[in-house]
Amino acid sequence: MNEFELVDHLKIKYMNIFLVELKYRTPHYHFELELGMVLRGSLKIKKGGQPFLLHVNDIFVMNPGEPHELFAEDENVLILAVQLSYKLFSVYFPPIKTLKFLEFDLHDHVPQKIYQESLSHMLQLAILYFKQRPLYEFQCIIIANKLVLTLLENLPYKIPSHAELEISNRRFRRLTRIVDYVEENYNRKLLLQEIADIEELSLTYLSHFVKDMLGITFQDYLNQVRLDNAVHLIETTNRNMLDICLESGFSDIRYLNKFFSLRYGCTPKQYCKSYDRTGKGTGHYTASHQQMISLKESLRILSDHDPRNVD
Repeated sequence: MNEFELVDHLKIKYMNIFLVELKYRTPHYHFELELGMVLRGSLKIKKGGQPFLLHVNDIFVMNPGEPHELFAEDENVLILAVQLSYKLFSVYFPPIKTLKFLEFDLHDHVPQKIYQESLSHMLQLAILYFKQRPLYEFQCIIIANKLVLTLLENLPYKIPSHAELEISNRRFRRLTRIVDYVEENYNRKLLLQEIADIEELSLTYLSHFVKDMLGITFQDYLNQVRLDNAVHLIETTNRNMLDICLESGFSDIRYLNKFFSLRYGCTPKQYCKSYDRTGKGTGHYTASHQQMISLKESLRILSDHDPRNVD
C-alpha cells in the first residue's frame, strides 16, 4: 500500500477522474485538489481525527496533502472522484498554489441552486472525460474552472504566510518519510522509537505528530498497512494463512484474525472462501479495499444518475 497516492493524469494533463467502489481506504494523501461526489451508499471520512458522514449527492473537498481515511458506512459506497492539480489554474491565479480550503462539505456552504449546478457540473465533467469526443479537453477545462470558481466564491479559505507554508511543507516531508519507512519495513518488528531515532525526535513528540497528521496512532496505522498487505496476498496468491500472516508482519495469526474481523466482520479464511480472485466476491464477505469502475460501466452509472446526460 502506498500511503501517498500518485495520481496519473492519463487523458488530460493535471486532471484525473474516476469512479471507485469501496468498503475501506486507508489513510492517504495526494498533491491534487480532490472533489468527491457520493453516488451510492453512505461515506464516512476521517480527516484531522474528525469523522464526517456523507450521503448520496453530497460533495466533499479535500486539500492537497491532506491525509484522509474512507469508510463505507454500511454496504460498499460508490464515489465519483475529480482530482485537479493546482497547476491547471496557477498561471492566472498564482495564490491557488498554496491555498487551503477551510471547509469540507460543499452542501453546507453553497446556495441550493448553485449546489445543484455543481452536482450537474461534476457529472457532466466526468461523462465528457470518459467519452473523449472531439474538443472534449476544452469542455473539461471549462467545467473544472467553473467548479473551482464555485469553491473560491463560496468556501472560506486561507493563503498561508511564507513561514506557515515552510512549517507545513516540513511536516509534510516528515510524514512522507515516515510513511515510506513503514511501507519498507512493516513486515518485521517495527517500533516508533526506531523512527524517532532516525528523525532525531522524542518518542512523545513523534507519537503526537503521527496522530495529528493521520488521525490514528502509529500502531493502528502500522496494523492497517500490514492488514492491507495480507488482504492483497489473499486476493492474489494461494499462500496459506500462516505464511500470509508472517509476511505481512503479524507476529501471531490471532492478531491477523483480530484486525481482519474488526475491518471486515469475518476471518481471513472466510474472506478467502468468498473471494474468487477475479476482483469480485461471491459470498457475504465481498468487501475489498476499493475497486475502480470500468469506463463502460462508469458511463452507464453516470447516465443513470443524471438522465439529462443520456444521448
